[in-house]
This record gives sequence, C-alpha cells and structure tokens, in this order.
Amino acid sequence: MSEDRGFLPQRAASHVASRVLNRFAPMTSLITQSATVPVCAEPRAGPVVELLYFDGCPNYEALLPELRGILQREGIETDIDLRHVETQEEAARVGFLGSPTVRVDGSDVEAAAAGRRDFGLKCRLYQTPNGLQGVPPEEWILAAIRGQAKQR
Repeated sequence: MSEDRGFLPQRAASHVASRVLNRFAPMTSLITQSATVPVCAEPRAGPVVELLYFDGCPNYEALLPELRGILQREGIETDIDLRHVETQEEAARVGFLGSPTVRVDGSDVEAAAAGRRDFGLKCRLYQTPNGLQGVPPEEWILAAIRGQAKQR
C-alpha cells in the first residue's frame, strides 16, 4: 500500500502538469525559469482567453464567473487561462496593467491599453461610460471575442 501512496501523487502531479501544459496548445514550447518544456502544437478551436490577476484581488474573483458565463452564452468552448502574477518584474515582463486584466488572443479587451506602460501589481480600474469600474464591461469582452472570431 505504501508503494501506491508514493505513486498516486506522482500520477496526480503528472495529470495536473499535462492539463497546465495543454492550456498553451498554440505554443511549441513553454519557457520556464529552469527549462524549455515541449507542449502540444495543435491550435485551439476557440480563442485564447486569459485572466491575469494577483492574490487577494476581489475584482478577479467576481469577474471569473462572469467571464465563464459570457463564453457560455456566446457558445464558445475554451478554457480561461488564469495567470497569477506574483512580482513587479513579472508584471513588467508580461505587460500586466493590474488586476484583473482580460486578454483575448493576447490583446487586452480595453482598446486604449495597447499604448500603456504602467505595469505593476495593483488593482486595475476601467474608465467606462458608467464611470470607473473594477472589471471591464461585458461589451468590451464581447467585442474582443467577436473581433478575434472574425479573424480566425
């Protein structure tokens, strides 16, 4: 029985690792701090939707179920890639404008974000027609998803 206990965590870890790596299907490799890990090169059927956040962000936690609902209503079957940003250096490297950030196929759902360089671990506010909001409006997310779908 002790052999099984030793094997199960390895098997579980392998399963988790394969699920994480499969999220990056469009890539041919994933660069980590310690190694280059080959991953599946098959393209996804739907858009790549990323939700970038940092620990403790209440807006990310509120946005995640809304984002899932939007994708479901649009009939889009794709995973939401949750990207946990931990340091200022990582924020600068990945272009993190604050939490939460939503990207569709690598583009921020906020059109005005393309020229911004104020990266960092901070709460993100969105200037909307209804004033400042802690999450991007659903219309922006839909526009980004529909715009990327037209380009496919």
